[in-house]
Amino acid sequence: MASTDSANSYAYYGSGGLSWATPYAAGILALGLQVKPTATPAELLKAITDTGTPFVTGGKLVNPVGFIQALR
Repeated sequence: MASTDSANSYAYYGSGGLSWATPYAAGILALGLQVKPTATPAELLKAITDTGTPFVTGGKLVNPVGFIQALR
């Protein structure tokens, strides 16, 4: 999620629950639709998956900047 350290930093809080996931994903996808209003759900999913930053556990962290750039 966005960090308070600077305008361009992100933070990982391992103690956060899944209740954070839905509003965060909705916000990221809304940003994507502002950039490309004609994007299909499949295009959005591909862009968010392809631009994710690999994480130690084998998953990926959302990369909002990369996601937006991929939709442009």
